[in-house]
Amino acid sequence: MKRICRILSARQLIPIIMYLLTALTSGFTEDALTQGKKLLLNNQPDKAVPLFYKAAAEGKSDPKINLYLGVCYISLGKYAEAEQQLLAGKSKDTAGAYLYSYNLGNVYFLQSRFTEAEEAYTAALAARRAYPPAVLNRANTYIKLEQYPQALEDYKFYLNLDPATSQRQAIQRMVSLLESEQREAEMIRMQEEARKLAEEAERKAAEDRYKKLQDEINANLQSVDNASSLSVGSDETLDYSEDYNLE
Repeated sequence: MKRICRILSARQLIPIIMYLLTALTSGFTEDALTQGKKLLLNNQPDKAVPLFYKAAAEGKSDPKINLYLGVCYISLGKYAEAEQQLLAGKSKDTAGAYLYSYNLGNVYFLQSRFTEAEEAYTAALAARRAYPPAVLNRANTYIKLEQYPQALEDYKFYLNLDPATSQRQAIQRMVSLLESEQREAEMIRMQEEARKLAEEAERKAAEDRYKKLQDEINANLQSVDNASSLSVGSDETLDYSEDYNLE
């Protein structure tokens, strides 16, 4: 009777045994970098930080160790340390430069350094134009800077990049508010322009009326004769043609 199952040779079993051993012992053989990533993903940055430093000390070549440390420090509210790590890593990881700029923007935004935050988000988008998180955060930064037209543009761009975002309704309300503000600002601008034009027209009209009055005064002055006698008061007039006798 033929066997239903074919027996594998020892040579064929070796790879499978090695795979099973690796799977069974993976929890014990994970290096510091892998453990640190898992802790960071599980929102345990305080436990992840020493593991990332350990990985760096062990000479791990992952260029994003500084990025991971920067993100950990942001979560821990240690913004000076986060900025230091992100700046250090940005120069070494050119392919992921946009991630460092983006997170630097977050560091600055959380410290109310909005001008620097806008510059960092813009740098991230210069490296990767369609990076939704940077677009959204820059829009929020423009609101803080009261640069509403730019914020409106970024919010619309973000909705195009991520139409299924869970924040869609909130962002659409913001877009509606900014569009209303834009219309109001345009109306105020037009009213102010009309007021200035009216004031200019009134000033010009006043100048024209004054000039016309001056011209009329000067014209009438020509018809007034100068007095030919010298008055000494009490209607007395000295006549220099009279002869005087001296005794």
